[in-house]
Amino acid sequence: MIRKFWSEIRRRKVFRATVAYALVAWLVIQIADTTFEPLHLPDWALTFLVAIAIAGLPLAIILAWIFDLTPDGLQRDSPEDSERPTTINPDDHSIAVMPFADLSPGQDQAYFCDGVAEEILNVLSRVEGLRVATRRSTLRFRQASADVREIGDALKVATVLEGSVRKDGENLRITAQLADTVSGTQLWSHRYDRQQRDIFAIQDQIAENIASVMKLSLRQQDRC
Repeated sequence: MIRKFWSEIRRRKVFRATVAYALVAWLVIQIADTTFEPLHLPDWALTFLVAIAIAGLPLAIILAWIFDLTPDGLQRDSPEDSERPTTINPDDHSIAVMPFADLSPGQDQAYFCDGVAEEILNVLSRVEGLRVATRRSTLRFRQASADVREIGDALKVATVLEGSVRKDGENLRITAQLADTVSGTQLWSHRYDRQQRDIFAIQDQIAENIASVMKLSLRQQDRC
């Protein structure tokens, strides 16, 4: 329950709005502190301004919770659970393949990890009826610790595939997890301990497993 509450706070950007309000209020108070005296305003004017700024903080938090600033203007927000179904819409088969994390001893396999994720994305594009988010759209989340629900909202996908690669010589350990962006729950996960020569087979297996979870079929296509 607490985790869900904090996730909702992050989704509604309450922290961001609170920090923005505090910075603006501080700036206004600093300007007032330097201008009220030359303007010969009474001493209590600055105190009154500070009191208004403090009193306005709870109001700013409430407004951030209720409303959301969108390209179409200020719109009323509503709880995520009431806006979205609690299960994946069977007609909405969509996925985003996130950049895979590099867990190699030297942390020097970033390009290899990107290649693994991109190839899995390419294989998934052969799954009939599955909409796959572009690689470019997922790159902005490379360094961000975003919740899968936030990713789902941003990319408009029902599932997210995350994973990691550990490469030590010819030995590979690839871990993949498929998550539901509505509930944040894990739908499937697996760890593959293989040799590097088996990389294509691993990528195909991951795509086939995901297709199986979604009850879709992978179009057969020979690799070049």
